[in-house]
Amino acid sequence: HRTAPHHATPHRTAPHHTTPHFVQLTGRFCLMTSWAMGKRETHNPLSVLDLSGNPLGEAGGRTMLRLLLDHKTIHAFENLQIHMFGCTFEPYQKSTNGFNQTVPHLNSPYNLNLSNEFDQALLHELFLCVYHQATEMTIKSSNGKAKIKCMEGLDCAVDEKTGEEWEYPESGGKVQVVYVPSPCLEGDLLEGSELDRLIELLELGQGSPMDRLNVCTLVAKDHFITTTDLQTLIDTIHTVDVAEVLSTKVVVRSFWPRIVDSENKHKFMQRNLTTQQVFEIAHEIGVEEFGFIPFNPSGHWQLEWHIPHHKVLAIKLAMLNDKLSIERKYLASVAVPKAKDTSQRGDWSCARNEQFSQVIVETTGKGKKAKSAKVEKVQDIKLSFDLLHSVPWDENGVFKFDFLTLVRPPANSMVQVRSVIMMITTHGLMQPPHLLPYVPRAV
Repeated sequence: HRTAPHHATPHRTAPHHTTPHFVQLTGRFCLMTSWAMGKRETHNPLSVLDLSGNPLGEAGGRTMLRLLLDHKTIHAFENLQIHMFGCTFEPYQKSTNGFNQTVPHLNSPYNLNLSNEFDQALLHELFLCVYHQATEMTIKSSNGKAKIKCMEGLDCAVDEKTGEEWEYPESGGKVQVVYVPSPCLEGDLLEGSELDRLIELLELGQGSPMDRLNVCTLVAKDHFITTTDLQTLIDTIHTVDVAEVLSTKVVVRSFWPRIVDSENKHKFMQRNLTTQQVFEIAHEIGVEEFGFIPFNPSGHWQLEWHIPHHKVLAIKLAMLNDKLSIERKYLASVAVPKAKDTSQRGDWSCARNEQFSQVIVETTGKGKKAKSAKVEKVQDIKLSFDLLHSVPWDENGVFKFDFLTLVRPPANSMVQVRSVIMMITTHGLMQPPHLLPYVPRAV
């Protein structure tokens, strides 16, 4: 028995229109992409990488610009254009676990799983930080212990036992990386082909004037520059049709702490800036950072820990003190005649009268008779990086100390810049913190 076939009308559902879901690209993506592209030994086939409109974070933006400007990769990516129009570059992004190239030691030690692509990219970025900050880091794994240093002709980790190049653990593996912080008084110069590439980026537009400003600011964080090359950059910018947001003052402010030939800063200021612009730069970056002289930082310092540029200067001075103490002690053992230890504690330290003061609120009495009053708590300390590293990042307090270096500054040093600082304070346009009463502020 055969039944007639049942011709049923097919059931059709209404088309389901969904809104496309776009995933935002973050600093995590940038670190992984830069690491993957940097591994290529052949010519890069990409011509455009458009990252516009994404929250890349400072770490992400810097790692992409390093890919274009680093002397080791610049030729491989000479035809690559990276667009970062309308991106945001917050300093500490959750996607990168708060990693920031300026202070990579904050998250040290790093416990990395090299079977994870992001952890591999982060290790690669730490290698670059070692090079740019002229420092070192130690890597511990099941294969042994290795150390990488910023040395001429050495761009790989070396096994401490064998003296040979350290190899990644097979099938990934876990490693612990201990990063040794640096005051970053040395590093990669923005010159030659790297400077030409930056100028090319600015001439191509990089979107709005604000986008160009972001490029300048991020590049300045990873490169040092001479006044001659900075003059070339400024003169070139003047030939490009840009808005006032990328003015000479703004560019100089970005690169001011990165100028290596401090003895030429005064002439450079006279040529490019008005007196008012000098005052404004000193106010914006802080009079201490404006007048900081790495080769001769002698003077009385009073640095508020919760102020970002004070914190950076405190770390620089503490590490500089550690470095000079070791050097002075060594030179005293080999020099003829032997130098005398003139430090306050007999430890070759350049710092004297070190104190850490905090304003705390003390309550006396009970009930209705209770009274609260602000009291300054002062502790004697020994200035060192280990001490500052133990202070919580969000702590309130003031480090006070005298710094005395016996190194003779070069001729034609920054006496003129110090005189500008004195002029700023004399005219009342800005007072340095040590002339103001300490008032604790919220972080």
